Amino acid sequence: MRKRKSKSSHIAEILMHRITSGTYSSGGMPSQRALAEEFAVSRNTIVEAINILEIGGWITRLARHRTKITSRCLLYTSDAA
Repeated sequence: MRKRKSKSSHIAEILMHRITSGTYSSGGMPSQRALAEEFAVSRNTIVEAINILEIGGWITRLARHRTKITSRCLLYTSDAA
């Protein structure tokens, strides 16, 4: 039997795809509240997804709850284009 992915893991994969495709620029990502509304999940689920991205080096959290895409990821996306 295959193990099912958590909602937060699934959302993290979607967000990674958006980062690599250039949907989110170096300016950052939408707010946690906006993402929670878009995916129809709680903010806690979004926080878990953001934690996955941060641990993977995809994003950096800044003061005042801003989330910035790391320059390493931006280099990856421009190399892929």
